[in-house]
Amino acid sequence: MLNDLLINEYKNKIMTKLHSINVTKVIVYYSGSGDSGGIDDIQFYINEQHQRQDTSFYSNKNNLDVLLDYENKDITIHDFIYEFTDNLLQHLYGSWYNDDGGNGEVHYLVNQKDIDQSEIIVNHNEVYTEYNTHRNKF
Repeated sequence: MLNDLLINEYKNKIMTKLHSINVTKVIVYYSGSGDSGGIDDIQFYINEQHQRQDTSFYSNKNNLDVLLDYENKDITIHDFIYEFTDNLLQHLYGSWYNDDGGNGEVHYLVNQKDIDQSEIIVNHNEVYTEYNTHRNKF
């Protein structure tokens, strides 16, 4: 279960690793409704250039295959971001995918000059049904 201390600890691990492989931004897209939802896509950027999965960025073992400790298990940076983002969304919004659900993006912005100034920004949209009641009598 996440708390502010763990969020900062994991944020520092993520930003340090992303900085070491020259990633300047990661965008995580998520969506869900009707009791199910999750991470749809994770995109890595170097200097605003999206690193598609067919690029050398993904084939370089030094980039994504280096293992990091997350909740006492070794996982890749991609999986670390996936797990952390999923837990962060649960921490912030509970069961955000229930009923009409929600969607959004989580931006990991790496400050290459001062890693301590790096940020995680969550843009969350809560979906709900609105209705108007009309009464007619004849």
